[in-house]
Amino acid sequence: MSNTLRTLLFGGRQSLRNVCQRRHISRTITKNDKPTVSVASESTASSEARSTVGMTHIVKPYHKYALVWTGKYKSLADVPERVSHGVLDSALNKARIKIAIWMMIATAVMAGGAVYSGKKAAARGENLAVIGMEHQKKLREQGIKEQEAAKSN
Repeated sequence: MSNTLRTLLFGGRQSLRNVCQRRHISRTITKNDKPTVSVASESTASSEARSTVGMTHIVKPYHKYALVWTGKYKSLADVPERVSHGVLDSALNKARIKIAIWMMIATAVMAGGAVYSGKKAAARGENLAVIGMEHQKKLREQGIKEQEAAKSN
């Protein structure tokens, strides 16, 4: 059994995060990472082009809206075709946070509305027990009528 598997199954001195980082399971590119330009016999233009292709993303339509909504760019026309990983990642994270906050606010407002309407219904004397009993009473009456109609036929 390998050390990594033993650590994952039985615990050990190494944390799961260290194991994952060493195994390159959770590897992301941070904002501060810059593409490395190799010094070789190749021209600098081709090496720069190759290094920026790996570090940029083609912007999709919903990425453009996220970049504008989070304030990275002024309008949709200002968004370039390619942006760096860090810019896109931070914009999408901010958009997710904004959406989550708005959903929490909407949930709180709707819960307050449910409480308010429940109190109004209680003041009118409506509750689920009474509504259920009335429904059962109607069903019983319909059943009796159907039985009588079946007997008379």
